[in-house]
Amino acid sequence: MKDFDKLQKWAKEIIKFVPVKSQFTLYGNIYDVYPLYINGRHIPLPIKNFLGKLLTKYENYRLVVIYEPLFGFSIVEGMEEFFSSITGVSTSETKKISLNRAYEIIEKLVENTAVYTSVIINFASRLNDIAERDLQEFLYKMFRLSINTNPKLIDDNEPKYNSVIYLLDKENDLPAWYTLENPRIKNIAIPKPDSDIREKVARSLLYRIDGFIELSEDKQREIVN
Repeated sequence: MKDFDKLQKWAKEIIKFVPVKSQFTLYGNIYDVYPLYINGRHIPLPIKNFLGKLLTKYENYRLVVIYEPLFGFSIVEGMEEFFSSITGVSTSETKKISLNRAYEIIEKLVENTAVYTSVIINFASRLNDIAERDLQEFLYKMFRLSINTNPKLIDDNEPKYNSVIYLLDKENDLPAWYTLENPRIKNIAIPKPDSDIREKVARSLLYRIDGFIELSEDKQREIVN
């Protein structure tokens, strides 16, 4: 798989488990930027954009959307037409919808057999603060969906799930009954960047400064460090 070796460990885990896990929780350092190797250089991206590029580049996903409570669904990668044809609504019609309505849309996306799709649930650690009344029903339905859905075989690709990815502050921000011993969920910690990752991010930013690329490798390294 081209450039796979340049991915961070946690990103490799996502790619590795997409065929066998229907849902993921990513927790920890989720508000940082993450370098993804694109067209010969590392590009720092917010996590939603990183995941969108990762899944479309390495796993042939055609649609990656993000759901944010109070703001609804928006497209990260792919076409609005995919979303509307699968769900029957446009993303602009999903603002301020209830969690129960959000589940109905997520279920359609997860069960669709037209295009490989991933749904990112942003700020999932805050769900209890803004939708406490509906949260338990939503989580039960999402838990049930994680167990009952099956991998999809679309076009000439290998079978894999239309995935759901929760972005969490802490590992235990979802209730234990949801994640413990659930064979369809993969929990992945996002660590703080090490020196190598920080250097890649710094280089990608410095490349935008006039004259940096003309410097010698030693001088570039001196500036980065």
